[in-house]
Amino acid sequence: MFFAVVAVVNLSSCGTMERVQSTVTAEMDADAISRLVTGRAQHRWNGLLKRDLDVAYQLISPAGRSLMTVEDYRPRVNTGFWRGAKVTQAVCAAEICEVTVLVDMVVEGVKFTNPIKETWILDAGKWWFVYQG
Repeated sequence: MFFAVVAVVNLSSCGTMERVQSTVTAEMDADAISRLVTGRAQHRWNGLLKRDLDVAYQLISPAGRSLMTVEDYRPRVNTGFWRGAKVTQAVCAAEICEVTVLVDMVVEGVKFTNPIKETWILDAGKWWFVYQG
């Protein structure tokens, strides 16, 4: 069973979004899928670090977005502690991936890096973040 540790996030951005492949094709092997999911996860974190909640919200699974609007999501997100994030791996099996993110944080003046596990799922040919806030 995969577990996700999700720190609640709050960010908004200047507007420009990098393009990230999102659709799975039949020709993709496990490494290609891992790279695709890693790219989408990094894209999400880049948005969060820029305080772009629209980017982060749009990468939540369709089921998750059906339960809350972006307006509902905004107050649940607090990025005041985050200083950086690097997605290091995506371990995938069938239609689920466990993604590891190293998040640089500052809490009460103390800097540290915290590994966070996220769950991503395949739905309708695209990989989505499983929000558990």
